Amino acid sequence: MTATSHPPTAMKQRCFTETAPDATIHCQIIDLGRQVYVWASVGANTKLNNLYMAIQTPAASTPSVATLLPASAASNEANAFAQRLAMRLKRPVLCSWNIPASEPLLQAIAEKRLLKELKEMLEST
Repeated sequence: MTATSHPPTAMKQRCFTETAPDATIHCQIIDLGRQVYVWASVGANTKLNNLYMAIQTPAASTPSVATLLPASAASNEANAFAQRLAMRLKRPVLCSWNIPASEPLLQAIAEKRLLKELKEMLEST
């Protein structure tokens, strides 16, 4: 068996904030070449509370999701967002979504901005 070599991929990163009503959303996107890492958090207490990996498999129409870090209260949202991104991007997604489930407006604002940034980031490749 021989190892296949792949050309090195330059890692790209974007960090940004989105001002929403009554909160500031902090985001980070890292394009790792074959996969994408996305992190979003609200307020001054910005930390990595959970981490999911979603990957499309030939066996299912919905990407499979694995928990890599124990979940917080927003875990269902993180799980679902990782799946949606993996379906859209057609590549594995690592996702840490730290926006409370009780804040659907903040979640919608964060998702819209992340998708906009991802689109711009991936088109520049």
